[in-house]
Amino acid sequence: MTNNLPKIVICEGLSEYAYIQELNRLLIRGRYSTPYIPALPESGNFSSITKEFKNQKKKNKNSDVLIWVDKDIYVRQKADSTKYSMKKSYIPDFLFSVWNFEDFLVLHKERKEILFWQEKCSEFGHLSHPCSAEEHLKLFRKYMFPDYEKGTLPFDLTRERIELLFSNLKISDYKFSCEFLEFVQKEIQNKTLRFIR
Repeated sequence: MTNNLPKIVICEGLSEYAYIQELNRLLIRGRYSTPYIPALPESGNFSSITKEFKNQKKKNKNSDVLIWVDKDIYVRQKADSTKYSMKKSYIPDFLFSVWNFEDFLVLHKERKEILFWQEKCSEFGHLSHPCSAEEHLKLFRKYMFPDYEKGTLPFDLTRERIELLFSNLKISDYKFSCEFLEFVQKEIQNKTLRFIR
């Protein structure tokens, strides 16, 4: 990453977009009050993501552009997996959520709830072969957050929740992860980002 300008984050959907907006309320980058600027592609498929990447690089020549997507597509759809493995060198490595955004959300919770969700995901085969978005959302609402809607967060994002997430990302027996938030944590550790309060 090259500079302290706000970083563009191409994110797969409205839920990631909403998360980044909430993250921007809590963090600051140098003199910039907005550390991350979300950009939505048409879908999480490789072609759509790379098209949006090129578009953002053209419009924002001096800004770093990151790509945050769910890994489930790249496991279920061989064509996207193959395209990703053969991507051009100017396309950055994707920062994946494993498997879905909702799995990543659970990592903001306490151990008991994470293990409960992991057990449910295992029962339905989601850990070995990710469920479709529709199936996964149905399970997520049934077992975790009944009122959850895409494009929203089921809880208030606070510094304490983010710090709990950072701790949870280091626990090896959790089957879920998020490389974008690992990147955010490194930025905080390197003091390119800081909490507003």
